[in-house]
Amino acid sequence: MVKESLVCIICPKACNLEIELEGREVKSVTGHQCKRGVAYAEKEFINPERELASTVIIKNGVLPLLPVRS
Repeated sequence: MVKESLVCIICPKACNLEIELEGREVKSVTGHQCKRGVAYAEKEFINPERELASTVIIKNGVLPLLPVRS
């Protein structure tokens, strides 16, 4: 069994989570202060997702920059 750790970013508490893995399966999650931490840890190790926020320059637009999320 492998132990991994990560910081939960779901809420402002920023819990230090410890995940026990067996292969690609999450066996247990400890260190969470809310139930959302367990779901976050499981999802983060099985299929991590990142959101990128940036801006792009708009030529001849009303505003010079446009916010973009992907």
